[in-house]
Amino acid sequence: MKFFRPLLVAPAALGLLAPMSANATEVDVKGISEYAPITSHQLQAASKFADIQPGDWSFQALKSIHQRYGCKAVMPKGTITRFEAASVLNACLAQATSLNVQEQRLVEEFGEELAQIRGTDIDGSEGSSFGTYAAAFSPSTKVSGELSVQVGSRTVEEGLGFDDHKLHALYGYKINTNSSFTGSDSLKIGLEAGNATADTRLATESEVIGDGKLEVATAYYARPVGNFIVAAGPLFEKSALVGTTTSTYSYDGIFNGFWYGPNGYSNDQYSGAPGFGASYVNDNGINAAFSLLAVNGSDPDKGIASDESFEISTFSLGYDAENFGGGIIFTRYDDLSSLFSNVYETDGTSIDAEDLGSPSILGFGFYYQATDRFDISFGWDITDFDYSNYEHSSSFSLGADLDLNGGTLSAGVATVPGYDTATGEQDDAGMAYELYYSYEVADGITIKPMVMVFDGDTSGTTTWVSETIFGFETTFEF
Repeated sequence: MKFFRPLLVAPAALGLLAPMSANATEVDVKGISEYAPITSHQLQAASKFADIQPGDWSFQALKSIHQRYGCKAVMPKGTITRFEAASVLNACLAQATSLNVQEQRLVEEFGEELAQIRGTDIDGSEGSSFGTYAAAFSPSTKVSGELSVQVGSRTVEEGLGFDDHKLHALYGYKINTNSSFTGSDSLKIGLEAGNATADTRLATESEVIGDGKLEVATAYYARPVGNFIVAAGPLFEKSALVGTTTSTYSYDGIFNGFWYGPNGYSNDQYSGAPGFGASYVNDNGINAAFSLLAVNGSDPDKGIASDESFEISTFSLGYDAENFGGGIIFTRYDDLSSLFSNVYETDGTSIDAEDLGSPSILGFGFYYQATDRFDISFGWDITDFDYSNYEHSSSFSLGADLDLNGGTLSAGVATVPGYDTATGEQDDAGMAYELYYSYEVADGITIKPMVMVFDGDTSGTTTWVSETIFGFETTFEF
């Protein structure tokens, strides 16, 4: 379970969002897999269909899905055949537990081609082997895996009392299984192991904090019920049924580990606790979802929905068109007592985390696919800490992806909220920037050089550290 990065904070509230302070005390913060490859006779059989042009809605939608899921299938440049499009779609939906309206429309569009790949009856209708949510689930168990290796270092501005992080190497290993019992349901179980430490600043989407032991990270069951998809399990993912797409930013760099990307705070990656959710997608592009996680749900002394328990509830509402979309995400935390320990004010006074109230985050996001090679996303998160006299804070972020020389160049920028501890007024801790390039050197092997710069500022009497993080990640998907 990955939550907020381990941080050094000035007031307790700042521990939610800010990276590192020079005047503060440390706070501890607690598919379907690939199918058969394309064969020559399949390509010949598909030649009778019209090719897909970059300006077609299906091309734009497929590119959006490819970026959203980060699937290992190569997205061809320029005009592609219908069978090539179906092969990419099939691979990209391998890990999907639900389909939004755009994905469902693509499945229906390429039903015949998907049937050739799978050797089953796929037409997107109620009676097909995939049911209403065609291609979302498999009638058997599929397994996929990933090994990622991160190598990097971190430098900080001199004279602020923090040490550089020397060049070091980390790894993360993940195994995901999707099993179906009816052809339209899915039991998802994720295993992971890694040796990243809680204080490393080298954090990506593939990072796994742990001692190298393989552990169950996710376990939940999902199935369609009418126009809804419902899911529940003992190790639920908060974002599993957020049917609203507020960003198409690839979000595979260091921003991911710090939640700096578009709507990184409102649509966070919390997982590993009992929970349930429901998602609704309409043919007209409107979608909505709800989920609830009980952070203490496995603790018999605190339980679920009790006075001692701690729940996270998330609501989303959005709209997806052919090349743009967006939505609203609202996340509420009952309290922070299960997320923080050893929280201090700048004067060293200990604070009971239960006194931090019930913080909430409201996020607005929008994405636009300008061309078949370029898309951009914008996020705005408003956080209410519900603590003392602290005002609402606003954080803005922007992310863009550009297909370049066979790979994808990604760049992001975000404000990092901070406060003047004397007045409670927002006074940003600084700006964060990231740049990375993803390139597939072979089928299933991707390399990614990356850099993140945090330009620290002063919030009241607190001076935030400026740091630069360099990283190089190699990922093997199988």
